[in-house]
Amino acid sequence: MKFLVPFLLVFFVFTGSCKKQSKEVVEKITVKDSIKQSVKPIKNVERTLLNKATKKELKDWKAYRLVEELLSNYYVTSKGEALENAKELSELVTHLKDSLTDKRINSAPLKSRIHVLHNECLRLHDMAEIPAITTEEVQDQVTSILEAFNALNAKLNAVFSVRNLENELVLDPDFEKILIDSISVETPIDFKEEQNHG
Repeated sequence: MKFLVPFLLVFFVFTGSCKKQSKEVVEKITVKDSIKQSVKPIKNVERTLLNKATKKELKDWKAYRLVEELLSNYYVTSKGEALENAKELSELVTHLKDSLTDKRINSAPLKSRIHVLHNECLRLHDMAEIPAITTEEVQDQVTSILEAFNALNAKLNAVFSVRNLENELVLDPDFEKILIDSISVETPIDFKEEQNHG
């Protein structure tokens, strides 16, 4: 009997601590599983794709292609998938932002669109750390990311369309002569000089 009381005391303490640890592990697993199991699709966002001419111009921009490939999965995704890929997406967009070395794409309007996309991706990455984040909040953020990417694509299409149009524009030789002649017309005589001669 002497040994039974201390034995039971140790047994209950040990059992209680195991239950507490197992409860914490179950809670952590349940949160992760609930994120993975929420398969509600993200709102449909209409895609803005690059046109053929722009694709041809950007064929060597690897950073863009990696972002485009990963984001293609975000048009139909679940809350869990969106949050699981948030870190990779933010890293790829950071690399995209740092890869603006080509003079054709290193312009203020394109930089601003990439900065917006980068900020939206960082926000989604931050949301992955919040355990109580709702599916609707993730959907809204993914929608913002896709809209920012569509705006970037639309601007890229516009930039290269204008450049291609400028390259294709050939002036008619007669019009070019008239244009040159109109620029080289003598300047009118100053009124004061005319009064001095008259």
